[in-house]
Amino acid sequence: MIYQQVIYLANVLSIACSDGKITPDEDKILKSIASRIGADVNTVEQAKKLLIKGNYVLQPLKVTTDRVRNIEDMVMVAMADGKLGESEAAPIEQFTDMLGITQKEMDSIVARAQAKLQEDTEAIRYTKRRVARKAKTVSPPPPLPEVVPPPLPPLPVSTKVEQHVVEKKQKLHSLSKPSGHHQRKKQKKPEDRRPVSKDQYKPPADGLVITFSGSSSDVMTVALDALRSAPESGEHRTSSGKLYYGIWPDANLVKATGVALAIAGLLSRKVYVNGEEVSWDDLFAFTRCAVKRIASDNPVEYCFGCYDESLNIWGCRQAGMDWSETAEWFALGSFKDADGFIFDKNAISAMLEKRLRHVAICPFLSRACMSAALEKLPRTIKAKSGWRFSEVAGDATKSVLRTVTENVHGCLYSYEAQVNGMVPANEYEAIRLIRGAAKACGIKNLDIGRIRMNQRAGA
Repeated sequence: MIYQQVIYLANVLSIACSDGKITPDEDKILKSIASRIGADVNTVEQAKKLLIKGNYVLQPLKVTTDRVRNIEDMVMVAMADGKLGESEAAPIEQFTDMLGITQKEMDSIVARAQAKLQEDTEAIRYTKRRVARKAKTVSPPPPLPEVVPPPLPPLPVSTKVEQHVVEKKQKLHSLSKPSGHHQRKKQKKPEDRRPVSKDQYKPPADGLVITFSGSSSDVMTVALDALRSAPESGEHRTSSGKLYYGIWPDANLVKATGVALAIAGLLSRKVYVNGEEVSWDDLFAFTRCAVKRIASDNPVEYCFGCYDESLNIWGCRQAGMDWSETAEWFALGSFKDADGFIFDKNAISAMLEKRLRHVAICPFLSRACMSAALEKLPRTIKAKSGWRFSEVAGDATKSVLRTVTENVHGCLYSYEAQVNGMVPANEYEAIRLIRGAAKACGIKNLDIGRIRMNQRAGA
């Protein structure tokens, strides 16, 4: 998961640096992208190190949806300075050609990138205006009056040595600080200072440990309440404040999901397994998505992707197996005849299990719903009635030559093309499968169709 974030940022940084410099506008967009994908400082530094090595080549991400979003962000950062140069456009074109992305798909990607760029730019401008208004409302304190020490009265001198001593005293007096506001504060004695332990928290050698720092956030109340469910919990004082921890000696991730969800919004969260810190996303990658689900007006529909660009019939957005023409899972199968295709449901199930490993303990993940959707998915489909051939660029492996027929403004056009599977022509079949799977699992009153219809009407 972390390595994929590194590749994601390295691809975007490579485009930003392609013209030899990063403009302030590009830098702001880069920070916005890093924040959006949940990348921390270490992840950003790792991405920069890949570029420092030199001769970096754009790399595709494993998950198709992430791959498309990555290309969108590459286009967005290329247009951030108001102009798209040849040095920025050329590597993107080569990369998309290698992935077999069509011109129609590229046009959609560019349109979405422009919309995201406008949103991020408006957010940055809004933040600037707020900071400027706040700075105007806080007037600076008036300057302190200059205090000039009074001159010393002349002293009688009898010898040149005494005269020199007097001049030295006068010079030291003129340089000394006056009493009052400029007087140095009295140093506290060691015994007056409050003793603070500077020892870092050391997790136990066995079990699962979750820690987070104290904060003024509203999340803290919920987090502390949830922490009481841990078999062992407490607080540890460090030089920077309080550190709260919960311990699960049996390392049961499922029992710790309540705490993980409660602190999903805290940046200070950490997790340890058998005394070693591990990546939060390696264990609790589902928390960000789960928190959004809880806040959604339609939580069940949210998991089926009703608010995303593409639906998914599995009831999990994190699977990365959307109902879109770029999804890899539609190529899992074999051709039956000139216009028929047979899905390999075992291969689809294996891909689904592999994609869901990092969110396997999500409390909202329904295995029964996924099995029902896979069972209701037609085993054999034809290039009609909502399905069409999935074309590939060049002589791709496992592709076959087929006659593709398109309806353009009422006229039918046929041509030969290399294809490797079938892809859906619309969402109607996906909505039917989702409703059927939900009904089999006892989920009623699903509003997928109505929500998507309202989205299209408001677009």
